[in-house]
Order: sequence, then C-alpha cells, then structure tokens
Amino acid sequence: MIYACHLGDLEMCRIHFNHGAADDIRTVVSNGSTPMAFACKSGHLSVCEWLFKMGAAEHISKADIDGWTPMLS
Repeated sequence: MIYACHLGDLEMCRIHFNHGAADDIRTVVSNGSTPMAFACKSGHLSVCEWLFKMGAAEHISKADIDGWTPMLS
C-alpha cells in the first residue's frame, strides 16, 4: 500500500484495499511515516483524498520522527 501511495497509483491502492489490505492504510513504518505521508510528500492529492475517505483521516496530522506531517505539504 505504501509503495502504491508513493507512486500515486490510486487504482492499485483500491485493488490492495479491496483484496485484504484495508488495514494497511493505517500502517506506520519505522520512521513514523504513513501511506498518507508518502502520498502527500509525492504530491498525489487524489490518493490523499481517497485515504482520508477510507479511514486514514487521523494521519493527516500525524508527525514522523522528524516532526513532519502531511499538513506541511
């Protein structure tokens, strides 16, 4: 899911979500980044909006270990 969000591949995000990876939209990697963070950093607004609607809204303000949040993009 994180890789698809980083690439901005909304269709692949949807496929993963619908085939068992729904919880992956809330994944937090070792540096504190989330799929929302990867999508925002890469400028993929459609993926960010989709993640928000699918249940990752709380990640819009979640800081990574460096204090960066998706709201800073």
